[in-house]
Amino acid sequence: MDLVLPSPPIARAVLDVRPRRLRRRALVLLGALGAGCALALALLPLVPGMGPRDGNALAAERPGLGCSAQPGRLRLCSVRTDNYKDCYNAPDTVRENRSWLNWHTVWARGATYGKLPGSPQFGQRVRVTRLRGSTRMPRRAFITVRPRTSGVSLVNLRVGPPSVLWGALLHLADPATLESQPEQVAIRLHATDGTVLARTVAQYRYDAGIASAAPGTLEANGPGGRWIVNGVATATDVELGSRQVCG
Repeated sequence: MDLVLPSPPIARAVLDVRPRRLRRRALVLLGALGAGCALALALLPLVPGMGPRDGNALAAERPGLGCSAQPGRLRLCSVRTDNYKDCYNAPDTVRENRSWLNWHTVWARGATYGKLPGSPQFGQRVRVTRLRGSTRMPRRAFITVRPRTSGVSLVNLRVGPPSVLWGALLHLADPATLESQPEQVAIRLHATDGTVLARTVAQYRYDAGIASAAPGTLEANGPGGRWIVNGVATATDVELGSRQVCG
C-alpha cells in the first residue's frame, strides 16, 4: 500500500498549527503585560514619594553624606545642606536667613528609622518607625530638635517636599554674625515615653565659597553656611546637582 502524503500547502498548514497557537498566546500575554504597565504608570503619582515631581527631585537630591561616613550614636543618613534661596523671595535688600538640614533616615545603636506618614510639614517632633536593624531598639520613636546657641532665632522640623526629605529648619537671628559665631542645634531620638535613646549636635558654619556666590545664582544673598554633622561637612543641594533655577 502506497503512503499518501499531503500536498505541500496542507503540510505547511499542519506543521504551522502549534507555532500559530504559541504566537497567539504570546500576543495575548504581551497585551496583558502592556495593560499592566500602563496601569502602574497611571497609579505612580498616587504613591507617596514616587510621583513624577518627586521622581525628578530624587534624581538630583537623593545623594548626601551617608551614615557610614559619620561617627556617633545618632547618624543622619543621606544628609545635606539646603540653604533657602533668596532669589525666590520678593525683591528686597534683606538677606535670606534660613537653612534646612535634611536627610532620608536616621541610624542609632544599630537600628535605622524612617519617618511615619502623616507628619505635619512643620512641627516640633517627627514620629519615626524602625525600618531595619537591631530589635533591641524600640519599634516606634520620635525625633526632636532644639537650639544650642544664641544666634538661632527658631529651629523646627520640616517634612518635604520632596516627600522623602525631612530634617531641621534653622532660622538665624542675624546671618551677618555667622562668620564669627557658628550656630548649633541638638537633634535627639526619643522613645515614645520621652527617654532619649541617642543624640547628636549639628553645627551650621560660615562657608566663604557659599557666602560669596555671584548675584543671580542659587546661593546668592543666602545665609552663607554649611552644615557639619558628627564632625563631617555635608554637601549642598547645589553641589549635588539640584535642578532648581532662579527666575
